[in-house]
Amino acid sequence: MSRGPATNFDWPRPWPLFALAMVLASIFALLWLQVIVGGPMITADHAVHDRLAGLRDGDLNWLFEGLSLLGSLTGGAILCGLAGILFYRQGLGRACVAPLLVFGFTVVSFSAVKWFTQRPRPEDMAPVIEASSSFPSGSSAIAVVVFATLAYLALAMGRNRAARWAPVLLALALITLVAFSRLYLGVHYLSDVIAGAALGTFWATLAAAALAQKSREAQGRG
Repeated sequence: MSRGPATNFDWPRPWPLFALAMVLASIFALLWLQVIVGGPMITADHAVHDRLAGLRDGDLNWLFEGLSLLGSLTGGAILCGLAGILFYRQGLGRACVAPLLVFGFTVVSFSAVKWFTQRPRPEDMAPVIEASSSFPSGSSAIAVVVFATLAYLALAMGRNRAARWAPVLLALALITLVAFSRLYLGVHYLSDVIAGAALGTFWATLAAAALAQKSREAQGRG
């Protein structure tokens, strides 16, 4: 039996979220187009990659490899499952499946784009061997889905400013670190991680908008 909506869960208006989702989809599409046909972003990709090549230190690889695990399929599935449990414990009923659904849509979409694009990985000085297509970064997409979901839950349910924004700032830091770890390890270009983050944010935002719309309709708020 599904629980009723949590009384202290503050759903926002859905339409700004839908609009943001469309902006994110456009950013992803523009980056994908540049990867396929070429453009100034490709020049920036190689410039950033070459700059980081001179900064890599083998002694730090373990740290950035560990950060990358936060965006792995296994890590993402576990954390999204925990997020679903938190949703359920807050009385959000069927919304508890949203984190895993968003995770699933994200994985399917970036896997399909990887298969279609087949962008080669950076070849020089990559200390970690990756076999799949470079574009987009699946780790960046998963990190956004996981930590944005948890941050949104904290933001909506926090009883004071610190309780609301501290988890959000932590989530932003972790997302940034996971994305940077992929660049530092030399397994992705800049456009890969930006596109991955945009894709993950798109699905998380779209899910939040759909849940907000349904909740506000149930409450008669529109």
